[in-house]
Amino acid sequence: MNKRGLNGSGSISKRRWGERPREPLKPKARAAREDARPTKKFQTDPLPVEPMICLDDDDLATFHAIAMNMRPIIFALAIFTLISPLQNTRADVSDWFVVLDSTNGFYASPGVPEHAVAALRQAQQDNVQMNSFAFTPSGEWVLLEEKGFQASSPDMTGYPQFKKSIKCAAFSASGPWVILYRGNGFWGPGSTAWVKVKELLHDGHKVRSVSFGTNDGFVILYDQTGIRYGGIPSDLTKVLDNAVSNSVPIQCVAFSGRDWICLAHDDWWTSNPNLPASKFINESFKAGQHPKWIAFVPQLEHFNPEKFAEIIRQRNVGVCLGGYECVVINHGKLVLSLADGWARAPWEKTDPAVKMTANTHMEIASLSKTITAVAMLKLCEECAGTSRQFSLDEPFWPHIRELCPNVNEDVKKITIRQVMMHRGGFTNDFGNNPKALRKLLALPLPYPPGTHFEYRNVNYYIIHLLIEQISQMDCTTYVRTHVLIPMGITDMDSRYHDKPNILCYGKAGSQDFGADIYHGNNSSFVGPSGWYGSAMDLGIFLEGIRQCRVLSPATTAMMFKENLGWDWGSPRGPWGKGGLVPGPNESCLKGSIIYCPDGVDIAILMNCHGIMGDIVQAWKDSRY
Repeated sequence: MNKRGLNGSGSISKRRWGERPREPLKPKARAAREDARPTKKFQTDPLPVEPMICLDDDDLATFHAIAMNMRPIIFALAIFTLISPLQNTRADVSDWFVVLDSTNGFYASPGVPEHAVAALRQAQQDNVQMNSFAFTPSGEWVLLEEKGFQASSPDMTGYPQFKKSIKCAAFSASGPWVILYRGNGFWGPGSTAWVKVKELLHDGHKVRSVSFGTNDGFVILYDQTGIRYGGIPSDLTKVLDNAVSNSVPIQCVAFSGRDWICLAHDDWWTSNPNLPASKFINESFKAGQHPKWIAFVPQLEHFNPEKFAEIIRQRNVGVCLGGYECVVINHGKLVLSLADGWARAPWEKTDPAVKMTANTHMEIASLSKTITAVAMLKLCEECAGTSRQFSLDEPFWPHIRELCPNVNEDVKKITIRQVMMHRGGFTNDFGNNPKALRKLLALPLPYPPGTHFEYRNVNYYIIHLLIEQISQMDCTTYVRTHVLIPMGITDMDSRYHDKPNILCYGKAGSQDFGADIYHGNNSSFVGPSGWYGSAMDLGIFLEGIRQCRVLSPATTAMMFKENLGWDWGSPRGPWGKGGLVPGPNESCLKGSIIYCPDGVDIAILMNCHGIMGDIVQAWKDSRY
């Protein structure tokens, strides 16, 4: 079993600890789970309450902006390790967790984001005292240290360190959160836990930590042995009440769905001894190690892939005469691989009766723009600190001056970022060659750069050229070697030579095929629309973005925040990109990739007339 031990060596070493208390809390590590518990639905939107302040620090004004950005409905940036090959099982991440011990050791289970593990490892190597670790419902993480913090959210890491360190950050599944300062300052929306923290501080107590369970249940630890709680399972209340009666200081209470683990210095208790985390804690105590903190990756009970599949089938998405393929990945695990209909219908004269599968390669059309955007951002990161360094906010034209020597003066002002956002001012598209581009760039702009949005292929043809000029590689080669292959995608290409012909079909009732969807290897259109791939490829691509396998968390956040390579999206809802290839008889190839805030990635392709707008609604209807 591939584990990182608390001593960072891959094993659990024995060490001497302080003597056990004379009256240890009993029963030790007992499972006391209730069979019947309320099953209230998860709420997905934060409480409509503005954050409130209990002040004691000079940095509160700065922290307000940061705390707001740390609300769990913000981007799901740095999520979970992509298993390769993807396992076709229902996502269950109750075995994904982080443990800290009192000697600054740590354990990160398989599945925890590698960049989170890297932060833990670096803190350990630098002898930085790690106080606690927390995950948001969207999978972001915060490592709280003695004199600062690290986080996956660039909205936090981009700010200077505070004069006083943070001692606890707690996030609930439905939105409320509480962040505690070392000097007893705190932040959070007006939840019940927040009110209790305020009362305790007003009465002169020292609040040590807050933890949230399901249905907004909470546990507050204060002073040496004080405990307040609400909305938690009765088996846990018995353990906590017993701890108070015996003056046993509880170090940490952590929830994994409806299960829980409670840690004291020399004792521990759990609702479920079969949890991987419970087994690890038990092994640690046997080895003489006393974990002080545990944090679980949030449970994923709020998405039902079976219901999603049924909705897709009921709506007959994309079947008609053709077919569709769909892949859904939930926090790194393949939970749905769905395909129906024909890639080539039985009556076709050549290669008849080719069934559609989740691995059928098709033209992905404008979904290529998202891939190109990731490649451009990757190139910017790679060039930083070198002689090739460039900024997204500098004009694009100097990089392609040799290809387009004579351009309009306003065109010279357009930045790379504006081009990626479709805000360069172009309202006309171009042909499919550099000559046509030169003509377009010589024309006056209808709008000043940055003032007007208009979706145009020319923008990502320009990005295509920039990638080639700066990297000194052709666009396809750069994308494959620096983006796709590092994500684990080896079969996507802009060159389709030996691919089977997939046909684009018209409306139901017609046996007319539209056209071979492999239109030809037009190298000019690799950037805006030239890639071929499958739904499985695109699902892995989305998960690669989520796992930050190619881009840093900061760059990933910026990509979403500024819609670089995406058609639509918001922190509260999914981000998406669509693709369209028109054909005869109102037929078309349609595709969509959807990056959801709850860790769900959806990729769907179809080669006939279908209903793409229903996919987002299907995702919403499959949450509970």
